[in-house]
Amino acid sequence: MRNLNLMKSSAMNVNITLKTMYRQNIIYLMRKLHKSSVRKSSSLLTNKSIIGRDFLNIQDFTPNELKSVLWTALDLKNRFKNWSTQDSMGLAGVLITLLLPKPCVKNQSNIVKATQLLGARNCTIVDENWECSPSVVNTGRYLSTLSSVIVASAVGSKKSLNDLATGATVPVINLGSPDSCPLIALGYALTVLNACNRLERLRVAWVGPSHSPILGSLLLLMPKLRVHFYFTTENCQIPSNLEEALKLSAHHRSEIHHVEKPEHAIYKADAIITTAHNLPGFQINKTLVDDAAVNWIFLHDLPRTPTEVTDYVFCHRKNSLVWEAAENHFWVTMAVILKTVCDYGPKIPAPMFSED
Repeated sequence: MRNLNLMKSSAMNVNITLKTMYRQNIIYLMRKLHKSSVRKSSSLLTNKSIIGRDFLNIQDFTPNELKSVLWTALDLKNRFKNWSTQDSMGLAGVLITLLLPKPCVKNQSNIVKATQLLGARNCTIVDENWECSPSVVNTGRYLSTLSSVIVASAVGSKKSLNDLATGATVPVINLGSPDSCPLIALGYALTVLNACNRLERLRVAWVGPSHSPILGSLLLLMPKLRVHFYFTTENCQIPSNLEEALKLSAHHRSEIHHVEKPEHAIYKADAIITTAHNLPGFQINKTLVDDAAVNWIFLHDLPRTPTEVTDYVFCHRKNSLVWEAAENHFWVTMAVILKTVCDYGPKIPAPMFSED
């Protein structure tokens, strides 16, 4: 009888063990399938082509199209960063026209280097009066006869680039205008993605002027990437596109908060962004960043003045990623040029934009 009870007990234990193992295997397989589906959905980003399209404003693109640009930028950085790959992309027939209202070291060097790596050719036009032309539309049409893509910046009117694109028959890319700087905003997103290994549900802070074109682009980009965005401006001035940004935030289930003071924006922030300004009480310093997330990062579009940030933050050996962001601005610019002139697909696995 005792042996029979022992056998029954052993059988029950085996049965429980088998059930536990079965349950664990089911959970394991479900997790594998979930991860596989996430990777599969990420791989679909290669199909989000923007070939032939203007790249003027963030609002013109879907979240997956913007993620595809970031993925391509990472791919190009991985390919060329260590200089082990010396071959170009082979775009020998492509002519990149750079149109500037004034000389700019950063923009000119970025386009020249991108041209070299893409294996293309470039033509640089610096004309302070190009926006004052009687017909900017005709300027776009004329430059299209000589170009595969036009990369331009404007300082006089946000309407200038739209008129240029209206006349152009080739893609027009916005290097910066009075109301938007999409490439700088994407460069920041790439830097945060590299540093934090994700974007969704992170907390990003802006401390600076309400009229900044960088803020204008961040307000439209962060919701599409499902990043929580906290910003503070002088006298709580409201940016012109805040209403549109709030609609995007509600649609993509992210958060946008316009707060009163810099310390409110920076509290628990994963990334802190500013630009050159002289707003009193808006200097980012050690006291403020001590209340940020443990591994906070600092970003600035350059050039820097002493009024908006202290040396402790700007020169922080671990947390200041100012120069990496400047480099990533280049990779994003190159990625947008490449994707507007050809249907390029990244060769590296897609980054995980969320931690799920």
